[in-house]
Amino acid sequence: MLACGGQDTNRVEVGRAPNGVAVRDTKDRTAGDVTATGTQWSAFIDGVKSNRFD
Repeated sequence: MLACGGQDTNRVEVGRAPNGVAVRDTKDRTAGDVTATGTQWSAFIDGVKSNRFD
């Protein structure tokens, strides 16, 4: 998994899952993860890039 986030911020880890990607909180890895299909992940990334979530 790849950890993303700043030095003093909340972080998540993103990794490949059988049918897409999995995301989990680095502070509570035992809480499980959220999975998304490749299509869902691409739509999320497009939204981030276009500032849809600001």
